[in-house]
Amino acid sequence: MSSLQRKIRHVTKTDFKRAMGKHELECDMCHAEIIVVSQDVSRVICDYCVQSMVLSPNAMDPKKVVTGYPQGWHLKKLYVSEDGKYFCKGKEIPKPDNTKVETVAKKVVAKIKSVVKTKAVKKSKSAKKVKRARKIKKSPSKR
Repeated sequence: MSSLQRKIRHVTKTDFKRAMGKHELECDMCHAEIIVVSQDVSRVICDYCVQSMVLSPNAMDPKKVVTGYPQGWHLKKLYVSEDGKYFCKGKEIPKPDNTKVETVAKKVVAKIKSVVKTKAVKKSKSAKKVKRARKIKKSPSKR
């Protein structure tokens, strides 16, 4: 019986990769990450090293310029700064004649969370009313 038994050969990962035509390479830059590639590749760079070589998208975006004026000052037809300078649509102009001078811009106040909550409560109450009305319509009337 022992002569009839066959030896079962377990295929290892490296044998499997060789059979599939793939091998492992280290990253050329950091030498830390091992990447599985096809046989025809001789050098490889990992994704972390590629990210460090490429500029981040945030670096390309223009940074916000702080002018010291309130929001929307450049959109107003006439804006008078605290220094006494006159601006029309964001461009400085000489002192205009026969025009009404606008007052200093009001600060923008954010909505309070309680307002948002009350809106949600109103929506839920109206939804409940609609459900009740539908139930009344569906129920058979007793005559």
